[in-house]
Amino acid sequence: HEYCSIQGEPAGSTLTVATERVVVEHRQQHSTKVREPGRNLRILRNYVARVGETDVRALYYLGVEYAMHGDVGQSLRYLRRYSQLADWDDEKCKAMLAIGEHYRNIGDHELAIRWSQDATITKSWPEPWFAMGRSFYAMAKRDERPEYNYKRAASHFMRGLDYPTDVVLFANPQERHEIHAFLNVCFHAVGDLDRALWSCDEGLKGIPNHPMLLDNRRVYAREKLRRIVVGGIDELLKDGAISKDQAGLMRATLSGELRLEAPPTAPESVPALEPQ
Repeated sequence: HEYCSIQGEPAGSTLTVATERVVVEHRQQHSTKVREPGRNLRILRNYVARVGETDVRALYYLGVEYAMHGDVGQSLRYLRRYSQLADWDDEKCKAMLAIGEHYRNIGDHELAIRWSQDATITKSWPEPWFAMGRSFYAMAKRDERPEYNYKRAASHFMRGLDYPTDVVLFANPQERHEIHAFLNVCFHAVGDLDRALWSCDEGLKGIPNHPMLLDNRRVYAREKLRRIVVGGIDELLKDGAISKDQAGLMRATLSGELRLEAPPTAPESVPALEPQ
């Protein structure tokens, strides 16, 4: 695939540097050649059949290609084998994350979390922590010990946000913002409204038009204002500035139990028409 291959052991030490000076530009949209369905899968299958496991990286790409064609079983087979043989930790971690994603997609979160945990040992990246957070979040959403799993999800998401993304392979530059679509829900579910608002704001910094984050932020802001007003009612009642009945009416109005409507306005008088 498109990668730089170093022949032999490099002299001295190596250093990974983030830079925008090197650009890989795909121009397939300008090609007039008809795209053959399954071309990459066919080439990789034939290649692996010919060289076996002597080219370990081909196993990874074959596993990825099977996943793109919806063959989860074959994808898992090659990705697991690659993770056993790989000696490049960056790509090994990507393979483990892909395996975990397969299991998460079919609802086997125990195995998904196990593979993500192994990925944290392989590389100190945020992605494995985000992956575990998604599994705990999914478990909470399907009503498996929701409060406990929302807390675990939030903890893992926050742990992932503590890590910088340091990978020479492709990483989703928006993931640090997208993760807040899950994190804000976790904080709100456990009653931490301030951090739920903070999470929405952090996500909107990178994705300012995200509809869910915008909607949730409006809901949380209203809820926070309502709490402030309710707290004010309690203080006024304690100070004797309002009666219990008045406080009850205010609370009932805020909760929607009581709806106050303005009296209908009297119709304007119609001037008498003068005879023509």
